Amino acid sequence: KSGYRLMPITLKNLLITIFSFLVFIVGSIILTTVGFVLLIVGGKSEENRLKFHVYLCNTFRVLVKVIPQIDCFVSNTANEDFSKPGIIISNHQSHLDLMYTLMLNPKIICLTNKWVWNCPFYGNIIRFAEFYPVSEGLDEKCVKLLKGAVDRGYSILIFPEGTRSEDCSILHFYQGAFHLANELNVDIIPLMLHGVGHVFPKKEFLLRKGRVDVKILPRITSESPMRKGLGARNSAQQVRKYYQAEYENMSKEIENIYYYKDLVYHNYIYKGLEIEREARTNLKKIDEYAHLVAQMPDEGEYTIRNCGQGEQALLAALVKKNLKIIATDPDSDKISIARNCISVPKNLVYEVE
Repeated sequence: KSGYRLMPITLKNLLITIFSFLVFIVGSIILTTVGFVLLIVGGKSEENRLKFHVYLCNTFRVLVKVIPQIDCFVSNTANEDFSKPGIIISNHQSHLDLMYTLMLNPKIICLTNKWVWNCPFYGNIIRFAEFYPVSEGLDEKCVKLLKGAVDRGYSILIFPEGTRSEDCSILHFYQGAFHLANELNVDIIPLMLHGVGHVFPKKEFLLRKGRVDVKILPRITSESPMRKGLGARNSAQQVRKYYQAEYENMSKEIENIYYYKDLVYHNYIYKGLEIEREARTNLKKIDEYAHLVAQMPDEGEYTIRNCGQGEQALLAALVKKNLKIIATDPDSDKISIARNCISVPKNLVYEVE
């Protein structure tokens, strides 16, 4: 299945993607113009720099609301207002991550790699926003520049994984963010993103229907057990474990069968009109399926009989990731249809009775 798309191309999601990127292009042109007027014509005063960051933040807030079929939810139980500068860290799932993080507050500066810095499309915006390229690492000159930004009240956003996670799992954390937090003597402000890698996966170019959740976690101070007495390397390892646990809890809360309904439906739409109609009809039983899935154990092995073409079993396996599910049906044709769905996870096996 490695050669197949994770999500089929449909006219609807193609048009939604085109519309969303046209809005992004218009926003980029406006931001480039505003940046030129404020910072080139008006001069790079502190007031003009802050005005540009406010425009950037507000533009991303508008984009988040305008993109069709993607709902965004922000959880801030830590009551973080970013008034005290820190090193913001976030897991990395998609090209959209910057939009969902920079919308939180104007006084955020991001570290980027060189290809983003030199991008002809939005490179000027990156430079106007004072983002810093760090392809060669955090040298003394870079640390000095970032200290100046922190002294002016700006927090520094870093993605410690260094690359987007293809399956949304938490990858290895590099120690640069933690070294910088120690050098600048500031708190670490953890952000958790969920769903961004689902609505716009790493190897896809089409937007999917779904939801994005942004969770602002409590600050990790220098006195935290995850930092106190630990070097940057060990601190990175401890914080990664913290992220893994938090992300697992977040996934359990959000990823119910309603979350996966649209994904499962799209596994059947190009298998023939009759199969697609049956999938649509079966998925109308979503409330019934939710009740049945809630009664299943979280671990071990579970058998679903008379699974048909597999919609309920697929939903259950996506939700109950640690439960091995064996789905059976006497109709070998239906089992063949079920087996040939791209989203079938490793914990789901289809068998003919």
